[in-house]
Amino acid sequence: MSIAREITTYRNFSLSNARLGIISKNPMPYDPGNFTFSYSRSLRHNQGSTTAYENETDWRGAMTYNYAPVYRPWEPFKSMKSKSPWMRFVKEFNLNWLPQSIAFNTDMTRHYYELQLRDLEALTAGTSVSGDTGIEGIPISVAKEYLWNRDFALRWDLTKNLRLNFTSATHAEIEEPYGVVNKDLYPDEYTAWKDTVRRSLLSLGRPIDFQQTFNATYKLPFDKFPITDWISADLRFASSYNWDRGVSLSDGIEMGNTVSNQRSIDVNSRFNLEAFYNKIPYLKNVNRRFSASYRKPVPAREQKPRRFDKEVQLQADTTLTINHGMNSRRPKVSALTVDGRRYPIRYKVLNANTLRIDTQDTARIKLTVVPGPNPEDGWWYKFGQHAARFAMSVRNFSFTYKNTYAMTLPGFRPEVGDMFGQKKHGASLLQDWISLSASPATATSTAPCKTIGSSAMTPSSALPAAMPSKTCNCASPLSRYAT
Repeated sequence: MSIAREITTYRNFSLSNARLGIISKNPMPYDPGNFTFSYSRSLRHNQGSTTAYENETDWRGAMTYNYAPVYRPWEPFKSMKSKSPWMRFVKEFNLNWLPQSIAFNTDMTRHYYELQLRDLEALTAGTSVSGDTGIEGIPISVAKEYLWNRDFALRWDLTKNLRLNFTSATHAEIEEPYGVVNKDLYPDEYTAWKDTVRRSLLSLGRPIDFQQTFNATYKLPFDKFPITDWISADLRFASSYNWDRGVSLSDGIEMGNTVSNQRSIDVNSRFNLEAFYNKIPYLKNVNRRFSASYRKPVPAREQKPRRFDKEVQLQADTTLTINHGMNSRRPKVSALTVDGRRYPIRYKVLNANTLRIDTQDTARIKLTVVPGPNPEDGWWYKFGQHAARFAMSVRNFSFTYKNTYAMTLPGFRPEVGDMFGQKKHGASLLQDWISLSASPATATSTAPCKTIGSSAMTPSSALPAAMPSKTCNCASPLSRYAT
């Protein structure tokens, strides 16, 4: 083959989101349809006058698992026959005994680059004795990277009001020995490479970084009670934990890893005062009176005065109930005898259309009922309405509270755990879950770093003599962390 020719070859193969559409009528966690697979491989080969060969290969394999169960929540009090609005909270209580969704994703990517240059001096002198001219004495340049990423997500609404979310992600490196990976040219080195990679895969690789989050939201049940249904409020707790691998210097010195966590508590509330005002009948009428959709009734052009006339026979041993239909809470009532004389009468208004005659006699009278003055037409009533509307100028207001705590610790010696941030460390489990403790103090002394129980590190000279202490595992005297 002539070395004057520049040849570049590309080869690609990919399989994206392959899955079996086999799902049970009631979805089960082991259904094949929950799994999705992807695979891709790309190869680039180049050779020419200065390059004997240049090979670059990328592999990627991924698997995704998603499971969303379908079920009815447990509602033990749903069948209660009580119609009281105060029992709404009890009747609507529910419990989801399975999470809403579970998702897991894992993918591996491997990059391998190999370059063999030609010796142009040997090429022009013609001193090469190999089949491929001019590559003796030129080392092969290699670049490689092998990564393994894992992600997990869980969403669980324990009740209608309480929602939980958890996520974790680990980015790890599959350790490989230095050198060329070529089983034809270097079979012994290739065997060592396979052994190293196999052991690294079994240990889930060496973590590069780890992230973990947990969120919880609870909606307070104010809307379930008639007296507080004008209030809406929710509580939110959010936390995160991060671990990043530190730098290793060429002389073997470890700079230590970096860990950080953050916790925040939020309270958001809204008070709908208009709904609160409408719980009082008078204020409800005022709101309706000043609403944009309110239309004042237009009186008829010619309207006869309304009155109710009826002859009634009084009873000496009982009272009489009269339905007059005047729709007035303050009617004017008068009575005349059959010969036209005014007759004094005692009565009591029962409602806007009914009154009761309390006079007990045997006389026969003519009863007259006319509507009384409408209080809404009085100046004092209108003034009271405007004053009440002015007092109700505040229709809504919101209240927000937020508390955030964050901490970063450089020089952290321990490694991240293999799953969910836990790993065997000494005689106990190193817990990398979200820290809910108080803020640690940051010491600046160069004295030996120590800790008291689970509190923050302080210089040993500051420790009380009666309190036990243990030496920490910091990377430098200035780094402090709490176990």
